[in-house]
Amino acid sequence: MTISKIPIHPHLIRKIPEQFSWIDHRLVRDRHLDYIGRDGAALYLFLVTVCDARGLSYYGDRSIAKRLGMSDSELAEARNVLVQ
Repeated sequence: MTISKIPIHPHLIRKIPEQFSWIDHRLVRDRHLDYIGRDGAALYLFLVTVCDARGLSYYGDRSIAKRLGMSDSELAEARNVLVQ
């Protein structure tokens, strides 16, 4: 059985920058790491590591929280920080 997922916001799919790196340089250059905190950074790293070519992850919240050692509320807050 194949799971079919569609990006919620296709216009936000990451474009690989010219100075390609597995982790986007803007995290440091634009000081995003200063604002997302440790949990946000851990969630971002996990998601970019497991995503497919369209940026979609097939991990559920329970699996992500367990892998990152977060509670459900910590995961929800980390995701909210990344969305903002």
